[in-house]
Amino acid sequence: MKEEFSKYEKVVYDGEVFEVLETADRIGLMKLVPLFKASYKYTWVDEEMVVSLNRAIKLRLIDKETVDKLTDYSSIGEDLCNTDEWEATDAPFVGKDGSGKNDRADGKLRWDLLPLAEIEDIVRVYTEGAKKYADNSWQDIPDGFNRYFAASQRHIMEYMKGEKFDKETGCYHLACAAWNIIAMLYYDKHGKGKDMSKNKTFKFIEEASIVHGNRYDYSKSIYNGHDRKLIITCKIHGDFMQTPHNHLNGHGCPKCRYDMNRRLICGVGVNDIYGSKNDRSYNTWCHMIKRCYMKSKKFNAYKDCYVCDEWKIFSNFKKFYDENCHDSTFHLDKDIIFQGNKEYSPQTCVFVPMEINECIKSEWSNNKTLPLGVTKTKYGKYRSRCRIEKGEGETHIGVYENEKEAFYAYREFKKKRLKEMAEKYFNNGLIDKRVYDAILSYEIYPFKYGDKRNDEYDYTSNKHNKGLIEWKSQEKE
Repeated sequence: MKEEFSKYEKVVYDGEVFEVLETADRIGLMKLVPLFKASYKYTWVDEEMVVSLNRAIKLRLIDKETVDKLTDYSSIGEDLCNTDEWEATDAPFVGKDGSGKNDRADGKLRWDLLPLAEIEDIVRVYTEGAKKYADNSWQDIPDGFNRYFAASQRHIMEYMKGEKFDKETGCYHLACAAWNIIAMLYYDKHGKGKDMSKNKTFKFIEEASIVHGNRYDYSKSIYNGHDRKLIITCKIHGDFMQTPHNHLNGHGCPKCRYDMNRRLICGVGVNDIYGSKNDRSYNTWCHMIKRCYMKSKKFNAYKDCYVCDEWKIFSNFKKFYDENCHDSTFHLDKDIIFQGNKEYSPQTCVFVPMEINECIKSEWSNNKTLPLGVTKTKYGKYRSRCRIEKGEGETHIGVYENEKEAFYAYREFKKKRLKEMAEKYFNNGLIDKRVYDAILSYEIYPFKYGDKRNDEYDYTSNKHNKGLIEWKSQEKE
């Protein structure tokens, strides 16, 4: 029958007595340490090669001298302290991986270096304490860490005064001091020592209050490092976790940030998507809302414009944006499909290339009495010129006898450019047929849409040959 071994059980292997440090693993190897050798080297052996101590005695696998040695525990200590035997057994055991092991080189704990006589003095303090109180009663007393610290200092002071032995217990004062320090170590390792984080926590709270004012409660905050999250309480939304580093750099309650993102834009726009402020669709939507509802002189051209109820909710606009904006440089336009339109809505708006949008934008002269694209020279003539894209210089079209002829030349030039651009983007699949047709049929008026002076002009193409011929002749030149 196969034997089963437990940890720390005495076993026999190859005629020597060992103690089990680790029971058999998946491949049947056991970790053993020699019981009577001075060396603390361990070895890995097959469990089938190991016999329990009782069975080995019955089968007489070990001699009588070894059996007698097992009952004499004092000899074990003598063997362990025998330096000659240490040197004799300094050859390493075979390791689990088949290579030689050197515990000293491997950084293993050197229990053999403990001064046993001095350790015995500390053990005597444990013994006297157990007699007076109870076993291990020292492990759980109120304010134990501070009490043991004070006691260690008292024993050291008595020793410094010339008294070596404690009158009450008869133990060395220094042994008593060492015992108290060991007790302090026990309390610290079990979470009952001095809380070093309190000072750092107070410093963190002080700095956080400078950054955030009285916005947060830090009664649950315990500082454990600048990159380890702690509990911060928002007075509106409750507890949240955040690293001190981020909090001191201005980060705050994530729910407050979400609510801030959802606040009304110009009193009408609702941002219902968290973390969207860096999205171009959000910027497009936000500028659309501001053009219609912000009271500012720079938005005077958008007077009486408004946004439909559906697009006042950002998520609805974003859906339209994602489905229809094919390029991040495209502009939202409300006038191409329906000229003179004042409403921003899915039915009236389209995304068009920036080049086309800039070309359609009006170029009003400083003299509001003259039509679009026309200026008067000092010789009483009328100059027609056109700027196709923002930032570019103006293209000179021609000089005409009257303002109408100058405007007609401007209009034909601009419609030709619009057609060229529309065909380019339509052929490349960047605009659909609806937008393409709208650009081709887009009418260019001499004055703002709705101005009664527009009725004085004819909008039939190629009717006014004089202006057109002059422009064409100059174009060829």
